[in-house]
Amino acid sequence: MQLKSAIEELESLRFVIEALPLQSAPSRHYLMALHWISEEKAIKRELAQVVSAMHFIEANEPLTANIRINLAQIRDIRGTLRNIKTGSTPDDIELFELKHFWLLADGIKRFLSDAGVELICLPDMGPVMKILDPEGNRIPTFYICDNYDDELAALRKAYNNAHQRGEKALEEQLKEAAIQREEVVRQHLGEQLHVQYNALRHTMDQLVYLDILLSKAILFKQWNFTCPELYGEGLTNYHGLFNPLVKKILEAKGEHFQPVDITFGFMPTLITGANMAGKTVLLKTVALSQLLVQFGFFVPASEAVIRIVDQVMLSVGDQQSELQGLSSFGAEMVRITGIIRTIRSGKKVLALIDEPARTTNPTEGLALVKAIVELFEKMKVAGLITTHYSGTDFTCRKLRVKGFTETDIPEDISIGNLIRYLDYNLVEDTGESLPHEALRIAGILGVDNELIERAQYYVHEEDRVKK
Repeated sequence: MQLKSAIEELESLRFVIEALPLQSAPSRHYLMALHWISEEKAIKRELAQVVSAMHFIEANEPLTANIRINLAQIRDIRGTLRNIKTGSTPDDIELFELKHFWLLADGIKRFLSDAGVELICLPDMGPVMKILDPEGNRIPTFYICDNYDDELAALRKAYNNAHQRGEKALEEQLKEAAIQREEVVRQHLGEQLHVQYNALRHTMDQLVYLDILLSKAILFKQWNFTCPELYGEGLTNYHGLFNPLVKKILEAKGEHFQPVDITFGFMPTLITGANMAGKTVLLKTVALSQLLVQFGFFVPASEAVIRIVDQVMLSVGDQQSELQGLSSFGAEMVRITGIIRTIRSGKKVLALIDEPARTTNPTEGLALVKAIVELFEKMKVAGLITTHYSGTDFTCRKLRVKGFTETDIPEDISIGNLIRYLDYNLVEDTGESLPHEALRIAGILGVDNELIERAQYYVHEEDRVKK
């Protein structure tokens, strides 16, 4: 899986990626082509590189600024590099692009060398520099100078002499001969650069990687992301987990995002809580963090220990499937079937399912949730499943969103400030007493009083019968 497809599935992932302060023109293209990393060692190497970049920036702020200025001037020369690879004769614009790029690369290499760090590995700049800048003046312009070819130099000299003598016919003849000779020189330059293609391409790859690396380090520090510990096996544990997209939206409204702690392992965990209790956001945030770390990013938490998986599979309402003709229930069943098939194929999956069977009747809905939980237990799947259904007959671990705080609820509470009075922390759910917060929220939202009272009556009746 590439990053460009992953961001289509999760808006908060796109939000993080688009916030990266990339400098060079080709960096975003390279970023979108990043591949999912499933090897723990490879992820650790990438995270260690980000840590090194953060230390470099802290110790070399002015130097970092100069490097990023150079990176910002790098143009997207992938087309030029393709032509060099195939042996096409470069024109003067392409030769200028290559020289300008190489001077910037050489400058960045000097900056890093002066700092005594090796964030990236650049080749010997001399051979390509000799091709593109034979005069050694390091000026970011390009023309076919006399130093390239003695015959061309002689033709130009003869042309100038003819021009001074006013010999128009000879002048035109020499001009055409010089133009033809310049094309021969370009062919020779193309041949020489073709030999250096690997160095050119490697340098482009390394500079773009440096841009992405520095951008990660800058963003992670600004947003208080953390470098997680990684385990191929064991528990996943988040402390202070937050969703950066939702956090930004709330802060724009003057509200506060409450980070949460959660631990889960090889078995499914059932999470209950009323509507608007943050269950869906939690699943999306766990998905975000898993995706981020396995694309080589830090995660939005104060501390994190993460178990590496082969695939993250999220089932949270799919409008697209519904527009394609499936009901919400049908689309949901297709997604869950896909999750189970992937697990049966032998892949280690992180399964995140939001309110399964919420649109069907309660009896069958509860039966489906129980079946999913039992199947995940049997297959030892790391899964988080949110639901309205609760009870002691669920054998898996159960968590509950705390919900309303015990503080007095003011009379002016509304949909706009409701989150101030909800505690999004997770607690172990014994199933002994299920809070009836849906009616409480309905009342806050201004639902008709008689409707609320009638609903409360039936809730109390059901509780009495169960006792």
